[in-house]
Amino acid sequence: MSPGALVLGNPGQYFECGHAHGAGDRCLAFYYAPEFFARARIAATFLNQSIPALAGLAPLIVKALRAIDCPDKVGLEEFSYELPAAILDLGVTRQTRPSPSAADERRISEALRFIEANLSEPLPLARLAAHAKLSEFHFLRIFKQVTQVTPHQYILRARLRQAAVRLQTGSDRVLEVALDAGFGDLSNFNHAFRAEFGVSPKQFGKI
Repeated sequence: MSPGALVLGNPGQYFECGHAHGAGDRCLAFYYAPEFFARARIAATFLNQSIPALAGLAPLIVKALRAIDCPDKVGLEEFSYELPAAILDLGVTRQTRPSPSAADERRISEALRFIEANLSEPLPLARLAAHAKLSEFHFLRIFKQVTQVTPHQYILRARLRQAAVRLQTGSDRVLEVALDAGFGDLSNFNHAFRAEFGVSPKQFGKI
């Protein structure tokens, strides 16, 4: 798991989530009865149960973050229907790639925690690979296998998610948010934000 990622469980299947620190992470869980899938006429078994942080899910991930902090300001019932519909529309529940090894997943999980703890700092590939004790080539290959995105794409999306939450919950100007997110100018931030969320930062802040 990583911030912005999803885990899909199947009926009768058990799993547990561990945390690297005592306080735990902020997670939002929905439990669906088998009848939900029967009414929706969709398969209730997921072949691919780990969904990384994808651009198509970014607006819903931001809504989930807001629901954790202010559940009364987000329609959770409606959201519980929006989320599986979006996942199915993206077609990411089919098994399309070989499963990474447990050792690879542990390495990348540690790398993701390192990224999230240092988002405000420069995170070149060489620094990330050194932290994972891998060559840049092998780190890039394994990272993409586990997360389905490159380190650069993951970092960009993590910073944009932080910026999106800030736009909806704070009173800072878009320029301040852009600079704090590591963008050198407002134009690049606007372009990246629109590519990720489908609207401009100013429009998203009014949603």
